[in-house]
Amino acid sequence: MTKILFSLLLFFITLNAADNESAVPSSSTEFVLKSFSLKDVVLQKKENYYTIILATVEPGLDYNKFIQDNKIKYNAIAYHFGQENKYVKIIFGAYETYEDAFNALIRLDTNLLSNRPYVERVSKHIHLFHKYDNVIED
Repeated sequence: MTKILFSLLLFFITLNAADNESAVPSSSTEFVLKSFSLKDVVLQKKENYYTIILATVEPGLDYNKFIQDNKIKYNAIAYHFGQENKYVKIIFGAYETYEDAFNALIRLDTNLLSNRPYVERVSKHIHLFHKYDNVIED
């Protein structure tokens, strides 16, 4: 059993070293998951990924402060949608599989988990992002 666990750990360490990836912030573990650049996925319209929906808010809320305070700017996007840009959706990360996205979700900081985040395909968000002429701010 120990040999299997060690092999799995070595596999994840090797995977991390071999790929250009980023770690998801975690308060409880150093387990590293493969995450792609959400900004690249959205701008290049790569629809076969999954993302974590962190929140849907009204534009009056300082969503940029939410992103800054939670230290997720490196892989988060906030975009306006709806009639007269009625809402802002905050999404985080781009993952190849639902399982990867879910594993990243459960490792999020408790401040982010309190909003009840969930996983969805990124295709819907790519469509809304471009439909409402959003731009990615640096």
